[in-house]
Amino acid sequence: MRNKKDKLIDERKFREVLLATIPYGIDIVDKNGKVLFMNKKLLSIFGVKAVGKKCWEIYKDNKTQCVNCPLKKGVKPGKTDVLKSEGCMGGKIISISHTGMMHDGDLAILEVFSDITKEKEIEEAKNEFLSMASHQLRTPLTGIKWTLEHLSEKEKFTETGRKYLDNVFSCVERLNELVTLLLSISRIESGNFKASPELIELVGFIEKSLTEFQPICEKKQVICSFAKHPGKLELKIDKTAFGHILRNLAGNAVDYTKSGGKVEISLEEKNGFVILKIQDDGIGIPKKDQSGIFGKFVRASNAHTLKPDGNGLGLYIVKEAVKLLNGEIWFESEEGRGTIFYVSLPSYPQLQK
Repeated sequence: MRNKKDKLIDERKFREVLLATIPYGIDIVDKNGKVLFMNKKLLSIFGVKAVGKKCWEIYKDNKTQCVNCPLKKGVKPGKTDVLKSEGCMGGKIISISHTGMMHDGDLAILEVFSDITKEKEIEEAKNEFLSMASHQLRTPLTGIKWTLEHLSEKEKFTETGRKYLDNVFSCVERLNELVTLLLSISRIESGNFKASPELIELVGFIEKSLTEFQPICEKKQVICSFAKHPGKLELKIDKTAFGHILRNLAGNAVDYTKSGGKVEISLEEKNGFVILKIQDDGIGIPKKDQSGIFGKFVRASNAHTLKPDGNGLGLYIVKEAVKLLNGEIWFESEEGRGTIFYVSLPSYPQLQK
C-alpha cells in the first residue's frame, strides 16, 4: 500500500509535468515581489532564470505590468477577479494575467504570460486594411452621391424613374453610413479615436440631429419626441463622439420600434452630470443577449425581425465614445416591452487625450 509521502511525490511530479507542457509562461511571486517559481515556457520567453530575484528586476522593460502590479492593487487570495496587463518584453508583446493565491501559508501572485505578438500583428494589419479600404470607398461614394443629387435637381424623371433614383440614393446613403462606421472602428482599434472638445449647446444639437430621423419616423409611423430638457444646456464636449452616441442610440430606438410606437428622448443636468435618456417601446433586448450587447458585431437574437441588415457595430462605437468622454452608459430592457438607454457625462469633463 502506498504511503502518504509517495502520494505527495506523485502529485508534485504531476504538477511539474503539467506546468512544463502548458503553452503559457507561469510564475509565482511572493508578497515582496520575489519570484518563487517559473516554468520552462516562461524561461523561453525571457531567456533568463528569475527564481529568487525580484520580479521588477526581471520584467523591468514591461512598464505596464509594474503600473498594474497586483501587489500594489491588493489582490487577495480567493479573489475571482483577474487583473490583466499588457506590455513589451524582449521585442514581444505579452499579455499577463494575475490572480491572488496562498503559497506556503502566505499571500502570493500566480502570473500567466501569453505571447500575443502574432495576434497583435494580425490585428494591426486588419485595422490598416480596414482603414485603407474605407478611405478608398469614400471617394467614389461621394462622387456617386453628388451625381445623384445633380440628376435629381437638373433632370426630369417619370414617377417610376424618380422612385428608382431615390432607391439608388438610399443605397448610397447606407454605404456611406457603413463606411463611416468602419472608419470609426479603425480609429478605435488603432487608438486614434481622440477627443477634441468644444463648447456646444446640447439642446439645439440634439434637435438638429433628430431631424435626420424624421423621414424614417414618418414612414414607420413612429412618434419621436424630445420634449423633456432645459431651455439651453452648454457643455464642452467632443461633438463627433457625442454625435455617435446620439445617432446610434436614437437610430436603434427608431429601427427597433414597431409601427405606431414611441421614442422619447430627454436631457437633464443633475449633480454635476448631464444625463441623456433614450426610451422606446420596441422589441426590447432578450435577457440572454444583454450581457454582451456592447460587443463588436454583436446583435440581439430578435434584432433581425425589424432590421435584417444590421451590422452590430453601433453599440460598440457608442460604448467607446462614452468611454472617451469619461462617461457611463447603462440600460434597462425587457423583451417585447422596450428599452431605455442612459448616458451620464460629467458637466466638467476631463476628456481622455
